Amino acid sequence: MIVQSDVTRAKLLAAFKDLQLAALRSKRDGKKVRVAIAQVARAVGCSNALIHNKYPEVAEKIRASNGKSSEDLKKKQTEKNEEYKIRNKELNSEVTELKALLKAAGSKNATLILENRRLQSEIDRLHQGIRTIPRQTRTNSKK
Repeated sequence: MIVQSDVTRAKLLAAFKDLQLAALRSKRDGKKVRVAIAQVARAVGCSNALIHNKYPEVAEKIRASNGKSSEDLKKKQTEKNEEYKIRNKELNSEVTELKALLKAAGSKNATLILENRRLQSEIDRLHQGIRTIPRQTRTNSKK
């Protein structure tokens, strides 16, 4: 007994092969053509979701023909993750260095603030000991 899913699978694979041959012919003409899951679905008269959900092996075969198999994508993602981990370590190291610099600058700033207050109080003490002399105004003696 032939099951409907076997017939659909066969139609999908046949449509995929036909589209691949058409892509090869176009490639000879200098065009870069890839076979998409949507094209195969349109050729058979089903939805993309049906291929993804019911026939994942067909979807994988189509992706692999385009150089985008699940394994390739996982490998690329793993490589990217490793790069991100390295960059993350670098940035965390930089953050640690900047925090140390900020702490040192804050400490130096606090020291300078205390020194400024001490000097200001010394200036105030000196001003208290000095009596101000009123300024004499000139009178016009020539008349």
